[in-house]
Amino acid sequence: MHGSVRGAFATAVLAVGLLSAMDAVVKAQAATYATLQIAVLRFAFGSLAILATFAVVQPPRPHLSTILANTWRAMLGAATVVAFFYALARLPLAETLALALLAPCFTVLFGALLLREKVGTPIIVALGVGLAGMLLIVAPKFTGPSLSVRALEGTAAVLLSTLTYSLSLVLLRSRATRDHPVTIVAVQNVGCCLILACLLPFAAAVTWPALISVDMLAFIALGVFGVLGHLLLARAYGMAPAAILASADYTSLIYAAVFGYVFFAETPALTTIAGSALIIASSLAATRR
Repeated sequence: MHGSVRGAFATAVLAVGLLSAMDAVVKAQAATYATLQIAVLRFAFGSLAILATFAVVQPPRPHLSTILANTWRAMLGAATVVAFFYALARLPLAETLALALLAPCFTVLFGALLLREKVGTPIIVALGVGLAGMLLIVAPKFTGPSLSVRALEGTAAVLLSTLTYSLSLVLLRSRATRDHPVTIVAVQNVGCCLILACLLPFAAAVTWPALISVDMLAFIALGVFGVLGHLLLARAYGMAPAAILASADYTSLIYAAVFGYVFFAETPALTTIAGSALIIASSLAATRR
């Protein structure tokens, strides 16, 4: 592997690690704070971090078309984050991230439906394998004494987040070669923050706990991890082809297993490991050209 490619892959793996760490912090905070509260604070601090980056890097001033196009992605991003954070509060970390790896399969499906990309029989088989992997992961939670309403809610939420995330990736294809990465991340963070803030008056009438200093640091870390992770991903994909870097996403399972075991005493079940293997195989096959 060429040196620049190795550097790009290492950058992508580091980015995935930062985003996985962000997910672990979200799961820890979900025991105390409401999902919407966590999401708003994540993007609030993320907006501060990316605006500071914007001031230092000084990318070209975005055109109105850039802002409008990425605003659609911000709406999908807000839905993705709320659903995914909701799932993290109800499922083990490794299971949540394993189910999220279905995203490449859904991206291919949306590409066929929206961009008229060709989908052959091998792709359809790959999607079926991914579905089998998903069922292998979640089925034990819905049978016998393991039946869990929280698990059902978490599974539905993570699948919804995967759908909206995949759709946002399809929309990104039309902007990735036109807009500066810092601009894309800035519009994403600020846009999601504004959208979620507008939803606060309509949130359920619950008393949100006041932030203590330790938790404030955790929410600052959420924003910083999220921004750094996405900026590093943008840098990595600018250094090497997407096909080479795609497998870096699967290191999230390693991060999730480590973070889950160390911080939440979670040990992935054999069905989770087997289902993850099927999902990875499905995603690799679905994205192969």
